[in-house]
Amino acid sequence: MRVKGSFSAIGSENFINFGNFRSDAATTIVASGFSTDPWFIHNITTYLIDAPLLCKCSDTLYTATLPKDTLLCPGQQLVLQPELQGFMLEDTTTTYMWSTGSTDSSIVITQPGTYWVQTTINSRFVARDTIVVEYFPANYALNLPDTVTFCEGQKATLQANPDPMQLTAYLWNTGETMTGIQTIYPGLYWLEAQTPCYNLADSTWAVQDFCESYLWIPNAFTPDGDGINDYFEFKGAPEPVTLYIFDRWGQQVFYSNNYQNNWDGTFKGAYLPTGVYTYLIEYLYINPQATQQNPEGSKRQVRGTVSIL
Repeated sequence: MRVKGSFSAIGSENFINFGNFRSDAATTIVASGFSTDPWFIHNITTYLIDAPLLCKCSDTLYTATLPKDTLLCPGQQLVLQPELQGFMLEDTTTTYMWSTGSTDSSIVITQPGTYWVQTTINSRFVARDTIVVEYFPANYALNLPDTVTFCEGQKATLQANPDPMQLTAYLWNTGETMTGIQTIYPGLYWLEAQTPCYNLADSTWAVQDFCESYLWIPNAFTPDGDGINDYFEFKGAPEPVTLYIFDRWGQQVFYSNNYQNNWDGTFKGAYLPTGVYTYLIEYLYINPQATQQNPEGSKRQVRGTVSIL
């Protein structure tokens, strides 16, 4: 009689015993035809163990693996099908349960989200995995401003506003490859950038203007050699700057046609006395938006008084 069966170990067994565990009274004896053992009154029953199948198991019988988290471009689809590895038994039956409710072996992704799958083999062994799917927006923009106004003598900052982590490459018409640039020249600037899905382009005008509100002139200075306020220094006027200084009687005590904030209150090598002095500051202002622009610029003058203390 051929006997076939299976046994699942739980981890503490040392032997498998094949035999009849009933009493003699409850056992029906069938002559086997083998020789009789002189020590027993019954014939010997012989068991032939033929081709046992042994499977060594561990805590993780198998794994179900989805692709790594990914970013898709607008309109793209992703087919998800878990890869099963590690299960070695034959005659297996695998079932699937997805976060979408599907029980198919694969699903098609068309929307961003977090997706998981649970696989079950032979209604007993379970493995699970998760994937995060993101979509790059279809309307991503560089959002450069139409115009950037900057003052003469300063720099204009041109900067793309979107998240720089979403852009993979930049190219300005100046040849620079940073997210933003600075310039001292008015004009049209454009930027090309690459996203993981498509290319972008945008442009902006850099408009130069003179910011008179930024012209700062002190009303006093102290040329006493202590390293603090030793010179008549003012800020905001575009270079070159011409400076005249007059005393209270109208005598010119200082002149420079390229002033560098270096008058120390002297006249002909001697320090002038404490008092109030009149200054005249001249500079050339070029308006980039003028309809009839003078390439030499138009002269501006600022008058006032400064005290030597």
